[in-house]
This record gives sequence, structure tokens and C-alpha cells, in this order.
Amino acid sequence: MGPPDYVRVMGWRRLRISGLAILLIAGVGHGVYWRLVANRLAQGWESWLADQHQAGWTAEAGRPVVGGWPMAATLTIPRLLLQGGDPDIPGGLSWSTERVILRIGLGDLRLLQIFPQGLQHLRVVHSTDFAFTARQIRADLPLNQGAPLSRVFVVANEIRGDVGPEGPVRIGVAEIGGEANSEAPAGHPALQMAASAQAISLPPGLNWVLGSRISSLSFDAALNGPVPTSRSLIARATEWRDEGGTLGVRRFALGWGPLGVSAAATITLDPNLQPSGTGMGIIVGWPEALDALAISGVMTKQAAFAAKAVLGLLARPGANGAASILEVPLTLQDRRLSIGRFTLVRIPELVWPVYP
Repeated sequence: MGPPDYVRVMGWRRLRISGLAILLIAGVGHGVYWRLVANRLAQGWESWLADQHQAGWTAEAGRPVVGGWPMAATLTIPRLLLQGGDPDIPGGLSWSTERVILRIGLGDLRLLQIFPQGLQHLRVVHSTDFAFTARQIRADLPLNQGAPLSRVFVVANEIRGDVGPEGPVRIGVAEIGGEANSEAPAGHPALQMAASAQAISLPPGLNWVLGSRISSLSFDAALNGPVPTSRSLIARATEWRDEGGTLGVRRFALGWGPLGVSAAATITLDPNLQPSGTGMGIIVGWPEALDALAISGVMTKQAAFAAKAVLGLLARPGANGAASILEVPLTLQDRRLSIGRFTLVRIPELVWPVYP
């Protein structure tokens, strides 16, 4: 015989009550955990604001709103303005956005994600204001307990920027990653950065010799130490140069119309604190690019013909009937960028700001 019906009923009732109690305890625990993470996020935001003010920056924002439950803790901050940086950034930097969302997933407290949203304005050094929007911008910042932020990765999709009556500039996808080491000794990377952009549409109102679309642009570079400690910018540059500091461009690549370029170089500063260095470049599509320069009037047809004749002697045929490849040494010296003995372009003088 089985147990009486009332015994079975009481058993199921106790089971349901126990299950509900477990769910209630789990829910309360999850809520407390979320509140703790959200409070830490809000405290971190307030601490960051105080640090910027102490460093001489202007950092203004509206009242933040906590949210994101149950999967994350978020802080939505309206009307953020960040301005300052001078003299470390000569002329300073200014950035504003309609709102920014800070997010920490409850499953991974070691990653802070930042989502700027709405219309944004950017001004670097003495440039004009650049207003832009994007379908999404996300910055990932790994968090290390007790350590300053040293790495960042940013990805943006469908960027549209206003550059004036000539029309907008559009970028399909852009990515930037960087890592800093303020204690890097000589010969070791103090700052590493890699960036890429694809499907770049230039303002159609301007006359672009190679066309108004850049298919791809990327670079990977490392600024090698030591990290200078002098007060003024000129003294820092001099200290960095004298201690053997270099900028290593590990890879630069450009695809623009018929032209394809890839290069690597090592750059430092000469006695006049002007960029100087050497590298190697690989170029394809150069005959078509020279023809485009001649058609647009940037150079004469005779000069383009002569350049193609000279460069043709240096080029090697591509594999399986592909376009010829030009592999040439690059030199930057006395503000002249040269391919072999041929001066390609004269570089404007780098004027260092003077600060007390």
C-alpha cells in the first residue's frame, strides 16, 4: 500500500514551499549582489571625476542613473563633457556626447564597457570641431584591482561625420587598441597602438585624385621608452631622443583606388627635433596612381611618364600575371620623404609648443 493521500499532498506542499524559499533567497542574494556592483560602479565614476578635476581637466555631466538589472550593472550618464590636456596635449582636447553608458556584466567584474551614444563632438589640438554619430561605439577596459587602466579596445560601426559643405565622411568599421606602460625602460614599448578602418567614404564635394573611397587603412606601432620625466614638452622630446627612444611602425597598410601600400619603419628625432627614420615600402598599382596624378594636374604627363619609367626598372613582376610590385627603401631626413634617391614629398616643420 502507498502512503495516504494527505501524506502525499503534504509532501508536495513542503517541496513547493522549499523551492519557493530557495528561489526567494537566490533572488534576494542576486539583488544584493547587483546592488553592490552598481554601487561600486557609481563610486568608481565619482572617483574618476575627482581625479580628472585634480589633474586639471574639465569634466562635466548630468546626474547618472543606475540600471542594467538583472544581467549587468549600468550607469547612464547624460551630457558628458571632457576638456583639457594642455600642455601634455598641445592645444588640448575636447570631447562631448549626449550620453554614455558604463556597463559591468555580473558574470565578469574584470571588464568595464563604455557605450557613448547620440551626437558627439571632438576637437583635438587646434582643429575645428568634428561632429559625428555612429550606430554603435564600444570601448572595453580591463579592470585590475588597485592598478591604473593601461589597456583599451574601441570598436565603432557606421560612423558618419560632418566636415562641412563638401559632404560627410563615412566609415564602415573602425577599431583602435592600445596598451601603455609608464615604467618602460629604454628599448621597450611604453605605448603600443593598432588601428584599422574599412569602407571609408570621403566627402564627395572635394576632388580626390585616387577616388573618394578608401577600402582599408591600418597601422600597428610602438613608442619605445624610456618614458621622459621632464616638465616641458621640448625637454621631454629631447630626453626621449637622447635616451634612444624610437617609434616603430611595425605595419602600415593602405588600399585607395588602384593604389596598395604596405610599409614598416623606425622613426626617431634628429638634432632639430624633427622626425627622421628609415623603412621599407611595398607598392602595387603605382602606374595607375601616377596616371591619375597626371590626369588631375597634380603632376605633368611628362613627369608621370618619367616616374613610371624609372620605377618600372625597380619593380618586379607579380606572381601568376598579377600587377608588378615595387619594393623600395624609404627615408625620412631633413623633412624630406624619399624613395631611394627620389624625393617624394617635403614634410612640414614640426613646431614644438613652448611652455614655462
